[in-house]
Amino acid sequence: MASARDEHQLPAERLSPHRHEQLHKSLQVGVEERGQEQEKLQKQIHCFAGAPLALEPLRGRQRPRPSARPGPASGAGSQWERGWARGGAAARRGLGRARGRDRGRARGRDRGRARGRDRGRARGRDRGRARGRDRGRARGRDRGRARGRDRGRARGRACSELRCPFVFRAPRGRGGNTRNGDSYLGISNLSASCWSRLHPVNMFNSYNLKFHHRKALTSPYPGSHIERCQVPEDKVGWLTEWEDYNPVEYTSKSVLAGPNWADPQINNEGFSPKFNERDGEVERKSLNGLYAVENGRPRNPMGRTGLTGRGLLGRWGPNHAADPIVTRWKRDGSGNKVAHPVSGRNILQFVAIKRRDCGEWAIPGGMVDPGEKITATLKREFEEEALNSLQKSPEEKAKLEKQLQKLFSQEHFVVYRGYVDDPRNTDNAWMETEAVNYHDETGETMDNVPLEAGDDAGVVKWVDISEKLKLYASHSYFIKLVTEKWGAHWSEDPGSECHK
Repeated sequence: MASARDEHQLPAERLSPHRHEQLHKSLQVGVEERGQEQEKLQKQIHCFAGAPLALEPLRGRQRPRPSARPGPASGAGSQWERGWARGGAAARRGLGRARGRDRGRARGRDRGRARGRDRGRARGRDRGRARGRDRGRARGRDRGRARGRDRGRARGRACSELRCPFVFRAPRGRGGNTRNGDSYLGISNLSASCWSRLHPVNMFNSYNLKFHHRKALTSPYPGSHIERCQVPEDKVGWLTEWEDYNPVEYTSKSVLAGPNWADPQINNEGFSPKFNERDGEVERKSLNGLYAVENGRPRNPMGRTGLTGRGLLGRWGPNHAADPIVTRWKRDGSGNKVAHPVSGRNILQFVAIKRRDCGEWAIPGGMVDPGEKITATLKREFEEEALNSLQKSPEEKAKLEKQLQKLFSQEHFVVYRGYVDDPRNTDNAWMETEAVNYHDETGETMDNVPLEAGDDAGVVKWVDISEKLKLYASHSYFIKLVTEKWGAHWSEDPGSECHK
């Protein structure tokens, strides 16, 4: 016998009208029962989850999607388990989103703080640098102005003294006595403290002053009967035109003999000196800067001398020398410093020699050998002329070296570097020197060193320093600078000092 379901699946035309009506009623009852079950399910979910679940009428295979698992009384089976799982997954997704959102916010906050902190530091650093730079510039500017002001004042004081062993030519418009458009500074006994503040080492270069030599114009030429061409003071400078200038040509026979310390004649074959630079072991650069070379011959940077050639000098151009000025305080029998009765200043002494060639008192010194350092020349010349080391035995030389090591290795004072107003100068050869002061403050070193004249020196002794000294070339001026360095006695006339 066929069931109701089987009959339901039969074609409609095979069912009787009565049977068709029964089937239709049973279908209506099934729909009503399902509606009742749906209402019951909604009440259970409301009690379990605390919120109503909106369910649409069941259509076909559509199933409800609960947000929470119902109790065991529901009887929903696997359908509610799947709903429970789906609800848990959604909750977990929500928690993950919340956590991600919080983490993102925290990361953003930290990054923002870090960026702000870095930007603040960078801004502060840049502002600090800018402030430091501006302050440094301001300080440098102020210091530069102060130094320039002090130097200007010192120049003014120096020029106002008008006392120096030299005469200086300044460019037009710098003051002084005007002659033919040039300005002259006749400074004969200028206080050395003034020039010390004016950096006497670079005195001529630093202040654009042209040195006007005097002793280089004297006649007769040393060691001969040669008379120079007379050069008026206003025509010493090369910038002054003088068409009738006709200097005397002279080079000593001792130089023409060709010793190792002298150059050949300028027109000798194979001789091509490199002026204004180091020429092998020979230093041909001037301490006063570049000099002109005319017709193959160097030209004296300080002006005309009335004599061409080399005279007694071995090198064309600058002939470099070194002058060590060794000093100590004059002391009485008790070892106390002796002060001058008029000026009240302590008296300074220096080692002086009497030259064999001219009989004048001078600072011991001599020429720098090719390739020799100036420090070695200073020590060597003092030993040769003031200690007669050339005549000493090797044992005696070693003892002198040991005694002088302390003096010549201590801190020293460079008194002067540059052109020297020497009577041996010519238009094509001239003397330049570096004068250095080595001071024995206690006197213990030099008291144990016996002085003995040697080489070019006829006599050597300790000499009291004062303005009454008459020394060779420009040596009086160098000695004066040393007295001002140590605050020693120089003159009985207080007006000769430069007031600070």
